[in-house]
Amino acid sequence: MDGTNSPNNQSEHKEEDDSFPSTANDIMNESQENLHQFHLLSLSDCKDNHVEAPIVGDDDHKDDDIPIVSIDKGAFKYVLITATSPPPSNIPRTFVYSREKAQYHACIVMQLLPKLRSRGYTDILVAGGGRINRDDKLKKIHIFGYSFGFGMADHAAAKEVVEKSMKYKEYEVTWTNDGY
Repeated sequence: MDGTNSPNNQSEHKEEDDSFPSTANDIMNESQENLHQFHLLSLSDCKDNHVEAPIVGDDDHKDDDIPIVSIDKGAFKYVLITATSPPPSNIPRTFVYSREKAQYHACIVMQLLPKLRSRGYTDILVAGGGRINRDDKLKKIHIFGYSFGFGMADHAAAKEVVEKSMKYKEYEVTWTNDGY
């Protein structure tokens, strides 16, 4: 399980905004959008997950230094995040990120979210998660699975983003919706 809805760790989290739930009972009554935001703001478990490695990826765009795609080698959790780039461009972007040491999908989000916010991105939404297996030897990337905390990502959309990435242009990218 992703661990984000466990009653035991909900009571330990600090509430950072009065509009977000602070207890497990509050969470059960929240909308899906607020629940995603709650995950983003309150998962302190991720601070000790050693997911602080620098974000490296592709030079897909030149208006900032946040790569669109960053996939660690092997089979690991990934998240699909949408956001609007800062003015004046205001371009909708979709990010695909996986991390080897991420215990939870939210740990990846907690690494990327501050970077997006600090660069002026808006309308940030975690559009789900799953797993990605990057095999450099076979030049294959396979997208599958789901996130208990954020739901299943649109793997077809993730595939499209990865295929457009210059770094993975020589990879065969596939996806399935049949779990882990």
